[in-house]
Amino acid sequence: MIENRIDLLQEMADNRWRLDIQALPNIFALGSCDRHVTIRTQQQRAFNLAYMFAKRKHTRVGIVGCGASGATLAVALSRLNVSSSIVDSDPFSRFRTASHRWVHPHIFEWPIQPALVDHLQELDPVLAEHGQELWIRRRTAFPAMNWRAGAASLVAARLHYKFLEEIEQSRRQGDRGSIELIDAKASGFRQEDGKGVIVLDSARDLRNFDAIVLAVGFGAERTKPGFWDPDYFGSIRSGEKVRIVGTGDGGIADALRCSIRGFSYSAIVPMLSDLSGATLQTLLDTETPRFLQSSKALTQRYNERIPIDGRLMEWMRDRAIWNERGNPDTVMPVLQYLSKVEDGTEGFVSNASPLHRYLLRHAVAANVLAVRSVTVPFKLQASATVNDNGVVQGDDEVTLRIQRAGAVMPQVSKSFDDPVNVALRVKRREVSDAFNSADKLYFSPTADPLRWPIYKRDEYPDREDESGREVGRFTTSFIHA
Repeated sequence: MIENRIDLLQEMADNRWRLDIQALPNIFALGSCDRHVTIRTQQQRAFNLAYMFAKRKHTRVGIVGCGASGATLAVALSRLNVSSSIVDSDPFSRFRTASHRWVHPHIFEWPIQPALVDHLQELDPVLAEHGQELWIRRRTAFPAMNWRAGAASLVAARLHYKFLEEIEQSRRQGDRGSIELIDAKASGFRQEDGKGVIVLDSARDLRNFDAIVLAVGFGAERTKPGFWDPDYFGSIRSGEKVRIVGTGDGGIADALRCSIRGFSYSAIVPMLSDLSGATLQTLLDTETPRFLQSSKALTQRYNERIPIDGRLMEWMRDRAIWNERGNPDTVMPVLQYLSKVEDGTEGFVSNASPLHRYLLRHAVAANVLAVRSVTVPFKLQASATVNDNGVVQGDDEVTLRIQRAGAVMPQVSKSFDDPVNVALRVKRREVSDAFNSADKLYFSPTADPLRWPIYKRDEYPDREDESGREVGRFTTSFIHA
């Protein structure tokens, strides 16, 4: 039974999302300051934040950024009769060319924590009824802006289409808040008479906001191409040496793409579905602070207790790039992770999802990928150059991709050192330190309930049903995700 959920929502939102800027007391960040950032979790946080604004009787909210989280926030506010202005010169641009990235709303929740099912039981029984199989569910279950698993570029196109339809709906239906999409870039923020003001690159200012939300999404990356930009990792050449630095979800995903020809999450889902209850329980017992706080303990636990799935290992071996028949000179890719102190550990770290740790365990066992620890890795750039593909080529002719470990930085306006960007960086460190120091599970709903519904399912009017159609007083035709 969830008690005082509204108080919990407001307390967590203020602590987790509100930026500490004295001159701007009502500016919030939604995106890369959070832990566990996916398209689905960003949308869920947007629905929760909109619900909180409605409870606070806000009438107008300013949003900077029209990606998945920004557009979803505007739609959620409209459903709750709160108006919004959303500023972006190129909506959904982050995912437009990401056909090489496959996204799934729930797969990274695997294996499902029992506490999650309990958390959802009261608030969203449609999700709770799936229980331990929730991670297989290919479709989101939001009040609106739903999508199915697929290429990120296709998901973005469908969300963009739905967003434009929602704007039209807000114009036709009198009890919905208006959505104003502004083709411009934000260059600054200020407060006037207790209201937020968004300063645009043009001479126009947007005024009278009860709150401003920076929908920074996945953040700006230091190197190009970024995670969502096209790359060549799906077509590694024979004889090419590859090192991926960083064993977060992005690093492991790219290492698997470099190691396994035609690597696809969609092919893995059926194999994970057949795992025994005993194996899943061992995984749940392993994903605890006792082991997650130490790379060495985590590696030892995985090697000793997590059983190898023969079918998954053979699937990897059959598609291993480095030992393909006819390509005897191909070199096994190396996945390097960052270590402040060289301890000789060649294993896993805790800043990835259990899914990727499980896949990495099998890739190493199948001998298709090597894992090494490395100290002060960015010194490797001292005698290296970055080519047009965003990879670093050193003296040893090894192609080195500096992956996303520490590379994503939240940034919205031109000056990287202005108060807003400084506050974003501070907030991100605060959130990260809170999770790293707390005795909580990385994927536990009790550690981060805001990435799951904090409202009851019937508290959003006119929601979509399971087919993507509207239910309630109004009916409309949505493209089916």
